[in-house]
Amino acid sequence: MCIADIHPLPDLRDTPARREPAYARVLAGEGTLGNGVLEVRIKLDPREPGHAALVNKLTGEEHHLSFSPFEAWFESGPLSALEGRVSGMEAQGSGDVSTLVTKLDCGWLQAQISYVLFRGEHFMRKNVVFHGLTQEAFLRKVTVVKHTVDPKYTPHVHDGGMYYPVMFLRSETSSVFFCVDFPGYFVVRDGRDFSFEYYPGTRLTPGRSHPMLAVHIGVCVLEGRTRKNPFHDTAAELDLGEQQWFREYLLTGASLPQLPYVELKGPEQGCAGPSDLEVLEQCHWFNATHVFLPRMLESLESYPMREAVEQRLRLEGLDHTLRIRRNRAENLGWVALDPSGAPATPDFAPCFASESFCNSLLERHLQEMDRFRFRNIEVSGSPIVECHAAGHGHAPGVLSLMNAFQGLVEVVASLKEGYAHVTCMRPYVSYGAGLARLCDGLTVMAEEHPLPLPDLHVGRLFADMQRLYFRRAHSFLIPRSKLSNSVGIAPEAAPDAPYPGAEHYPWYLYHDSAGWRYALVSAIATAPRHRVHALPQDLPEEDKAFALKWLTWESKNLADRLFVEEILGEPGLGPVDGYSYATAQGAVLFLFNTCYDPREVRLRLHLKHDLEYIVRELYPREYNYLGPNDGLFARDSEFTCVLDPKEARIIEVVRRSPAAARRKRPEVFGAPARVDNGLVSVQGRPGTSADIVVRREEQFEHKTVAFAGAPVRSRIDEWTIARRLFEEGKDTLPPGGFQGIPCGPGADIRRDAWLCATVCLPETLMEHIDTQPFHLDRPCWACPKRLFFVIRFETDEDFDPIRTGSGVPGIPEGYAARLPRKCGLDLAGRNFGLRAWLNGEQRDVYPALASWRGYTPNPNPVVAYFFEAGSKLRFGTANQVVLFATHFDPAAFKGITIEHLPDLYQEEAVSAT
Repeated sequence: MCIADIHPLPDLRDTPARREPAYARVLAGEGTLGNGVLEVRIKLDPREPGHAALVNKLTGEEHHLSFSPFEAWFESGPLSALEGRVSGMEAQGSGDVSTLVTKLDCGWLQAQISYVLFRGEHFMRKNVVFHGLTQEAFLRKVTVVKHTVDPKYTPHVHDGGMYYPVMFLRSETSSVFFCVDFPGYFVVRDGRDFSFEYYPGTRLTPGRSHPMLAVHIGVCVLEGRTRKNPFHDTAAELDLGEQQWFREYLLTGASLPQLPYVELKGPEQGCAGPSDLEVLEQCHWFNATHVFLPRMLESLESYPMREAVEQRLRLEGLDHTLRIRRNRAENLGWVALDPSGAPATPDFAPCFASESFCNSLLERHLQEMDRFRFRNIEVSGSPIVECHAAGHGHAPGVLSLMNAFQGLVEVVASLKEGYAHVTCMRPYVSYGAGLARLCDGLTVMAEEHPLPLPDLHVGRLFADMQRLYFRRAHSFLIPRSKLSNSVGIAPEAAPDAPYPGAEHYPWYLYHDSAGWRYALVSAIATAPRHRVHALPQDLPEEDKAFALKWLTWESKNLADRLFVEEILGEPGLGPVDGYSYATAQGAVLFLFNTCYDPREVRLRLHLKHDLEYIVRELYPREYNYLGPNDGLFARDSEFTCVLDPKEARIIEVVRRSPAAARRKRPEVFGAPARVDNGLVSVQGRPGTSADIVVRREEQFEHKTVAFAGAPVRSRIDEWTIARRLFEEGKDTLPPGGFQGIPCGPGADIRRDAWLCATVCLPETLMEHIDTQPFHLDRPCWACPKRLFFVIRFETDEDFDPIRTGSGVPGIPEGYAARLPRKCGLDLAGRNFGLRAWLNGEQRDVYPALASWRGYTPNPNPVVAYFFEAGSKLRFGTANQVVLFATHFDPAAFKGITIEHLPDLYQEEAVSAT
């Protein structure tokens, strides 16, 4: 059983303290800066460390720190702020923003340290500026933060593969964070001291001012619950309050588009798919106001349909996106050198010079942006830096890293001056919160490939992979509203993938309806920015209506819920993964069962108000009210539900209104039901029973309802196994019924294994299934009325056989580290040699593939095997299923699951008196 706790996430936007004015003052050499959330007292004395006290007004807790304002390393040697003389301290500002300025005289240069605090913000900005130089100097390294931590505080460095580490100092009820608003710096810890360092590699000249990186120091309120990012050893176990408050910091001043953000994406150049004009037509299907047309972007000047597309864009009022790829930039100069001054080794060479990077990208594209009126810019391609820079350890290499990051910062800053939204895509996410603050959006996925789980539906595999990358990115403190996901199968991910039944056809044409609906619900559960891949023009009207319904629901119910909590494990081979949008008023929960087995989930409510709540299912069974007892839940209670195999479910916890308590119409809890003229009809699967509660006004009655008919088994897990050579048994064993031993982990048969099982399906299924002779001329997911028997193996490996990284060698740990075992499944190397028979007739066994691009050891791993069975089944009587395996693993064998089994319900009338 999967267990999760549902807690309301704090809403930081409506805190009354945010409305109080900011203030600053200087008294007896001590400066004070504050607002309704935070107060900072700073005292600098010559020749000794500075002293600071940070007061978190929301908790009343006070943090004391000893610090050095800055330290700088020049060619001539180091210079510390403690060697200088405080020449002045002054306060200035208004109720909206207040500033505390300290001036230091350090001999041949002067330094100005400014602390800035805005009304309503829970963090302050520290800026260091060098000016008044009397000589030229080359600045190698700067320490912008250096603190000594009191033993009563617990320091945590949250790195997690980002070039943007964050330091948290945690006490009993609150925490203080330190970060720099620029990627590519380093945190150094020495005992209880820590410092933030970066390598500007710049020459300072007299007559100019030289600002350093801005440091942000803020406070958090602890929630008492912590979470660890399982993908990164260097990611600290953070309190949920630290995550929430830091995400709030990243959203300060963000120019977010209207959310939810729905964009249609056309096919890539050279890939089969709808025309660009057809993609614009599809924008109407989902009320999308944004479009991304890669074909047109490849040749804007010579694109044959450009005028027609531009005219349609103007008529429809659509915004289109320009993609800027780093790998298209020409004549980039190298700046990386080894310690001797020679060209850098190959593993460090891909650090590009700032000027070359900026000039090549901007000069190439600025005219295109203005001429074709692009409003949204997407920076894409390989990462700027393809190495572990900190691991090289020599100053020229680190300077190259800083220049490369500065190039990206300057590019994005230049783009944002005149264009609405700038998004960084693909592996740029590895730079973490630094880009999250700089850019308006980051992609969830590093590459477009599916998570290899046993499945026939490619759309579900892609959706599971999306959520896995969401868990990785979201645990990096990046706000949900900054993240972008995609919906639908991406043909460009693997255009030559050998999917059975689609080897010689443009497989995007075969719409994966079940997988596409699953993917849409998955996207709504995570990020509010959706990139919908182009769909076939003959998309069923039911799927269009489904998308429009849930995208509209998202805009009404989740648009203002910018934060989400992961309440269960990440997608994988066993657990259910879940997402909670909980407030003081209730919660919306998304649950996903990624396996072929039913999973029971117990959810424990910890709501805020002492009221009565009801729990109802919104999808797939709309307004199915869940039990137990009388159907009402207290703020501290729990409920249990069972998720069907491969099911996505949306559940809502809402306060029961007083009007509902007086309602005379009966309510049914515990099973789907409908009420017609006072008669209650309860729905359930044939051959099962349900414990329900029927309520009318304040009276309720418990009932057990049995549904007529024979139960429908979706799993075949009772097998008999015998060992016999194929040649010895091929004539006598396929009809089944042979003697053997029960199959299970204790069965010691590894080669030449014959397995037999019996399955019986009721006659009522026959009218819902295509029983005509079958040939796999289309992918199996495009045959929803065909019954497929999925032969399942879940191998137990010591390592993950599938690499789930970005494919670029040497980029940050977030994409290179080994992931948990359950993230990969590949049966191709097992050489099972499977054959199958149904009622004595041999069936073709096909591999279910999860295609990858550029991965080893296998770009097309096999995740399951399947064969079509509906055309050979005898309904209403026993059927013999026989399997033969050249090599067999009893412990890994999980039997057969029936895919595309119709979901039939029986109705039973119950009394509502």
